[in-house]
Amino acid sequence: SRLPLDMAVRGDAPVQVVTVNSLKTSTVEFPMVTTSKIKGMLYVDVDKNGVYDKKIDAALQNVRVYLVPIGKDTLTFSDGSYYFDYVYPGEHEVAVDLGTVAPDYKLTSSEKIKTPLQGGQTLTDLDFLFSPKPIVIEHFGRK
Repeated sequence: SRLPLDMAVRGDAPVQVVTVNSLKTSTVEFPMVTTSKIKGMLYVDVDKNGVYDKKIDAALQNVRVYLVPIGKDTLTFSDGSYYFDYVYPGEHEVAVDLGTVAPDYKLTSSEKIKTPLQGGQTLTDLDFLFSPKPIVIEHFGRK
């Protein structure tokens, strides 16, 4: 409870068995890590320039984004942004659940972004870009 917010105990559970003998000192050590953050956006890149333009591009909200291998997930906010905090350092993949994207859009960037993460690092601009699917109009002629 006295750790800084960006610190965490590395491992499954911060519990260790300790044998305490009378008149002896016992030491317990817990491996500590500085956690990190990952941020990005999901948007329809209308002008196809690869940069989010607030007045031109459309943000995608309520799309599920998750981290592999830890399985942590979140939904994009109304501005299309997503945010993961308290992430352990190491190799991670950020991925989009395409089943949560409106069928009007297709992904034009990679479905997963693999990234190494250092302790205390904040990764930004891990964005996923979409484009509108073309509208198909069927014509039925008379015989």
